Amino acid sequence: MPFGSHLQVVRECLALTGACLAVRREVFFRVGGFSERFPNNFNDVDFCLKVLALGLRNLWTPYVEAYHFESTSRSNAVAAHEIEALERRWGRYLFSDPYYNPNLVPLVPRWQPFDDWEAVARDWPERVTRAERLRPPDYLELNPDLAAAAAADPDWDPVEHFRAHGRYERRLQAVRRPRPSADQNASRSGLRRVRATPETFDAKGYLLANPDLRAVASREPGWDALGHLLRHGLEEGRWMYVRDGGWGESGGGAPGDGAPGETRAPEGVPC
Repeated sequence: MPFGSHLQVVRECLALTGACLAVRREVFFRVGGFSERFPNNFNDVDFCLKVLALGLRNLWTPYVEAYHFESTSRSNAVAAHEIEALERRWGRYLFSDPYYNPNLVPLVPRWQPFDDWEAVARDWPERVTRAERLRPPDYLELNPDLAAAAAADPDWDPVEHFRAHGRYERRLQAVRRPRPSADQNASRSGLRRVRATPETFDAKGYLLANPDLRAVASREPGWDALGHLLRHGLEEGRWMYVRDGGWGESGGGAPGDGAPGETRAPEGVPC
């Protein structure tokens, strides 16, 4: 299916926006409705997680059309204490979304692959049940709170944490496996992923690193990639690819050449 098709099908989600929710009355009151601990932000996330805890599902549907004027009646600023309250209540659930591709980084900006994606594939996370099965790098990858503790204290031991807390918290760890050589994209040799900036901007590399933008550019021939970077990409922390020595003839010219909406990738590199 093409990129973005997940918005065209009914599917399960970890949480949905409270701007448009439909729920049975008995379910709403059974979970206690919206919590007053989150009067401005995250009350919808908290509500959906409580629904999941009942064994029910949160479903997104594309078959509803509604108009939502974001933050016209309240501030859209997110306070640090709101994030801390959500993390205290739901902790590990926020770090392991079962409906999000494990090969994509679970932090902002979304939909970005891990830096080692070319050599390593990630399966769905596994729950650690014994200390002997714990792999510290994989354990810390899916638990940012523990990774922060390890970074702050060189003597902090993830195995000891698991024995004292992790086994009762039912913590998860990443599952990584080497990609077979036939599955590796040799044409990406010489490509480096860097933060996109106006000074070093290259339209081909920008679209190659951002399949959602490539889909937009393919539908709109005059779409301005540099304009997107200036309006949105810098704030979103977007990446782009650069090739040592430039794209060469296979890329259709030197880096930066061509129309801003050019979507053709270097020869051999899949879109």
